[in-house]
Amino acid sequence: MTWVARFLATVVMAGLLASCAAVSLRSSWKDPTVTPRPYTRILVVGVAKDEGVRRLFEEIFVSELKRRGVDAIPSFSHFPITEPIDREKIVTAVQLTRATAVIATKVSRVETIQDYGPQPVAPWDFTGNYYAGVGNPPVAVTFTEATLETKLFDAETGRMVWVANTSTFDGNQAVTVSVELSQVIVEKLRKDGFI
Repeated sequence: MTWVARFLATVVMAGLLASCAAVSLRSSWKDPTVTPRPYTRILVVGVAKDEGVRRLFEEIFVSELKRRGVDAIPSFSHFPITEPIDREKIVTAVQLTRATAVIATKVSRVETIQDYGPQPVAPWDFTGNYYAGVGNPPVAVTFTEATLETKLFDAETGRMVWVANTSTFDGNQAVTVSVELSQVIVEKLRKDGFI
């Protein structure tokens, strides 16, 4: 296979992956012993090693909650991004902000996946040969899947009342993933009665 064919195959596969939503909801759970109630002031915590990613994520998530009429506060405004996040810092931030809930998101798993697809037919092949490329070996494409876990805690009791697992194949695109993740999670929280 020539380098041009490999390049085209990679571009086509990347385009197919990019055309899919960056974030998809895999599962969610809500505490069956808790009657969902709308939380009106939520502290948003993004657990990330990179301070820029954390700040970006929290700002985007806060913006999506506010767009839906929920007062939301980014945690980075109450404890330094450079310090590890712990329970004591979150409790202090909840008290200072009078938050009614805390929502925290972290990456729970990263997996490299290799898949195979057919070689594309050159787009400039106008000969009418619809079977061009048949019999060519498949093209290998490697990509990364990240699973993110988002938990909602009642601020008064500290109890986890809701959790969702989402996945993305677009882990290197922090803005895209943050925007789509916040939309997916906030919509699910709305449907489940927590906002």
